[in-house]
Amino acid sequence: MSGLITRLSLSIAAAMIAALVALAGIGFLAFALYQALLERVSPAMAALVTGLAAFFFAALIILAGNALAAAAKRRRRREADQLAAELGDLLSDEFRTLAATHPQATALAALLAGFAVGAVPELRHVLRELLRKP
Repeated sequence: MSGLITRLSLSIAAAMIAALVALAGIGFLAFALYQALLERVSPAMAALVTGLAAFFFAALIILAGNALAAAAKRRRRREADQLAAELGDLLSDEFRTLAATHPQATALAALLAGFAVGAVPELRHVLRELLRKP
């Protein structure tokens, strides 16, 4: 457990240092853009263009992050769907074997389930809502 915490803290520290270095690099790039623009336009216009470039860069980062998050969500959903399908196949095979082995108990269970759904309105409502969800 201690080794895990040590590795995690070292990873977080490295990520924070990398973020600070990247932030400094972006600052230097923005200053270089500002200095380059000063030769062609007024200081106010150079500052405006540099600020707009920074906002554009930030928007690109946000869009890329959203695209990555959406892709990860789709991948998790696809994996969950595959797991559910495999579990459904396994359970259906097990229940089919069990029903074929004990036909009287299967008929009695189906009769009792139908009676319960017919007699309890809350159970009907829960089943109806469960079947409506995609």
